[in-house]
Amino acid sequence: MMSIGMILVLSPLIGVPITIVGIIVAAVSSLIPDIDHPKSFISHWNAFTQMISRGVSGITSHRGITHTIYGLGIWLLVVYAALNYFNISGQTPILFGAFAGYLSHLVADSFNPQGVRWLGKKAKLHISGPINTGGIHEKYFIPMLFIGMVLLYTRLL
Repeated sequence: MMSIGMILVLSPLIGVPITIVGIIVAAVSSLIPDIDHPKSFISHWNAFTQMISRGVSGITSHRGITHTIYGLGIWLLVVYAALNYFNISGQTPILFGAFAGYLSHLVADSFNPQGVRWLGKKAKLHISGPINTGGIHEKYFIPMLFIGMVLLYTRLL
């Protein structure tokens, strides 16, 4: 939900068209950072994501590299390579969706007490907040943030 709000707010600001494919890519990309946790939603999607999750979780801990700006960069390279391999045109909204979706996950996790180490575990930059995953605050805060993004989007039009 937050990934869609992020697209609605940022797209008009940078001049990227909003497309259905971009929104779908954003929604999927918002799940990708949790591929490092074998019990996450994305890790149980299908046999392929289970295999990837096992591999990634064997290399890094949860909220390791996948929860950094480096993980975001790796994801964008994967999406860009796939678009070029399959010779898909109209890449900008898709790449922007991948960026906005992944980024929205990192921003949302930054509100959690465990937080996010945006520049890696050894860096001092650690952003965290008071909202527990699955808690009552998350049930109300995230939808209100989404509504705020939609309202901001409608004012930008």
